[in-house]
Amino acid sequence: MALSRATSQIKLAWLSWLTGSLFLALCNQLHANGKVYQVELIVFERNGGALGSGESWQKNIQLEYPDRWQRLLTQEEVTATQESPPHQSDEFLQTLERERSQPMAATQPSAEPAYFVYLPTEKRSLQNTHNALARRNQYRILFHETWLQPMEAVEKARPLILHGGRQYGDYHELQGTLTVGANRFLHVQTDLWLSEFSTGEYQHNTYGVELPREPKDQPQEQIQDDWTEDSMESPEPKSDYQVNQVIVLQQKRRMRSGELHYLDHPKLGAIIKITPQ
Repeated sequence: MALSRATSQIKLAWLSWLTGSLFLALCNQLHANGKVYQVELIVFERNGGALGSGESWQKNIQLEYPDRWQRLLTQEEVTATQESPPHQSDEFLQTLERERSQPMAATQPSAEPAYFVYLPTEKRSLQNTHNALARRNQYRILFHETWLQPMEAVEKARPLILHGGRQYGDYHELQGTLTVGANRFLHVQTDLWLSEFSTGEYQHNTYGVELPREPKDQPQEQIQDDWTEDSMESPEPKSDYQVNQVIVLQQKRRMRSGELHYLDHPKLGAIIKITPQ
């Protein structure tokens, strides 16, 4: 009888431990998914030019933007969008006239934060790191921004389109996407590429890499089906710059919130911090 009672207690203790572990895992996932996080990212180049070391990098790289994506906006872009007047069709003018004839209701400004919009410089927590890198000649900062975003599960997270460095026609030195999602832990994936250009008249791209243009319109799944001849994608314009070399930073990393993480590469470096709000 005593042995049976001891066995029952062991089973009960094991069941309690298992239930507690599953509950903790569920809490961790619920804590990450759906919560708002502040993401801060610094991307920098080592030793100035990409050709500086003479090291041979991979050629014939396939670069492309995903079909599903989310743009990161500047405060100026948001302001311009808000100030742009809507298309004043007859239906719009009639609706406006009806609204003017009705009593004005008191409205409160929305307290919801603006997601996927670059925050002001004073909101950065890595400014000291930025300054330390900027003081050293062997580093060149290409991108440093911070923004708010609601966290989605890894399989649902949209890649965030970003760019940095100098601009050459329709292209920037640094382009690509950053994907941030969460299950039990935060997960980060970088798909970034750094291009080196030379100026002059247009020449054939002998490096073997076709740079994709950064998408500007809405993702295809958000566009209505009413097709017009003008909606066809315009051909790639000829560039006045030649691509000499492309360096790719493609890494996946599991992270904990509030910690500083460093993604290393011989020519590119990325520092990222993700903090719950």
